[in-house]
Amino acid sequence: MGLLDLLPASLLGLKGLSPLQREGAKSSSTMHYQSSINDKPDISRKPSTLDLNGKKPSAYMDNPPK
Repeated sequence: MGLLDLLPASLLGLKGLSPLQREGAKSSSTMHYQSSINDKPDISRKPSTLDLNGKKPSAYMDNPPK
């Protein structure tokens, strides 16, 4: 008996059914398309505080241990 045999009886499985398609994944959804054109709805993210703004980080070998 393999894992595929046990999957239909699993509490976490979908019993052979396909998961429902999310609204944003449907071809009729225009949320991302509209947002890229007119920013409605505003789904853009704020800039990351970890962003280096195109700068190259220092390499380990630029500052080796002594």
